[in-house]
Amino acid sequence: MKKKHSNYSLYKRAGTWYVRAWDELAGAYTSGKSTGETNRDKAAEKAGEMMKSGAIRKRTGDPFFLDHLREYWETRRDVSTAYQRETLRAIDKRIAPFKEFQGLRLSQIKPGHIHRFIDELKKNGVTVRPINRIIQSVKTYLSWAYSRDHLARDIAGKIEKEKEPKNPRGFLEPAEFIKLAAVPWPDLRVKAAVALGLFAGLRRGEIFALQWGDIDFEKNTIDVKRNFVGEFDAEGNPIFKKPKTDSGRRFPYLIFSELKNTLLDLHRETPFKKSRDLVLVNCWTTRKYTGNAAREYRPMNEITIRRDFSRMLEAIGITAEEQKRRRLVFHGLRHSFASLMSTVATVSAVMPLTGHKQVSTFQGYAHGIDTAAVAALEAANRALDPFRGIAPGPDHQGTTEPGGLH
Repeated sequence: MKKKHSNYSLYKRAGTWYVRAWDELAGAYTSGKSTGETNRDKAAEKAGEMMKSGAIRKRTGDPFFLDHLREYWETRRDVSTAYQRETLRAIDKRIAPFKEFQGLRLSQIKPGHIHRFIDELKKNGVTVRPINRIIQSVKTYLSWAYSRDHLARDIAGKIEKEKEPKNPRGFLEPAEFIKLAAVPWPDLRVKAAVALGLFAGLRRGEIFALQWGDIDFEKNTIDVKRNFVGEFDAEGNPIFKKPKTDSGRRFPYLIFSELKNTLLDLHRETPFKKSRDLVLVNCWTTRKYTGNAAREYRPMNEITIRRDFSRMLEAIGITAEEQKRRRLVFHGLRHSFASLMSTVATVSAVMPLTGHKQVSTFQGYAHGIDTAAVAALEAANRALDPFRGIAPGPDHQGTTEPGGLH
């Protein structure tokens, strides 16, 4: 005769009573949770409350790992459609066929399952980079599942990515910063995009999403608070999201005169000067902008920027062959900025300026880091003066507005 179990049971550990629920379908008890009580009667009362509130999860409500993973990525709204589509394709093509995942409940998932899955991918000839993309999608999901109490413990940290061969990132030298900034270019939008990468380290999507209201020419600051990943709504309006990894930031990047004056020149030329107008708008006709979501009014096309950036490099003597050899691409401007800043400041001072995710480690020291970051910008600005042809004096602070404010 089948043994009957009570709805839940109590057990004592280190003087405190714990409760666990019986799951008839799974034929096992759930993991225990502390009632916080040392008295058994009070613990029983608290256990009843925990059962009613759903604080104790039975495995009958425990979803299948594959179903929950797919549902998570199907409902994400803070990633690009292309990235979401690619992740779901990887789930169906690579993750779902793995035998150990089929019929596996979420509460049963262990790091060993993922490691054996990685071994299977390698055996099937999948290369390191796509493997790591797949692993990251699983780790992101597992961290989220733990934060929502779907998992009893955080196992994402025990899953390691495969080591990728390091390819050196292309970057420009300080002398090339100044040469590139001095190149006359017919499309000021392209020159502004290049300057924002070189002298502020902005990501491509952050540059495309920048509005004039984000720039304070009096305080020399740029406020990075949105990102554009190439998505539009049904009416053709651009969809803006938070910066990558919530890395919003506001610093006096305009301390570099090359950046400030390029933006001022663009502001004088563009017919779109409102606070919410895009800095790099893709509409240059004489048609008056009324504030409505005209289809022609949208962030600038990145193909234009990539093409003209290469031509700008050729204009300062860096041939197409050299660009290829040095791996010089538009994203490398961000690496150039980080490299310049690293010559005058510590990592902890540079990270807030570039908006890297690891800056969260230093949140407890945010005021000190921000102060150091501003000092780093000032130091980097002074470091460029020899390439500008300016001899630095003992108290020289650099040139923020040569020729005066435009």
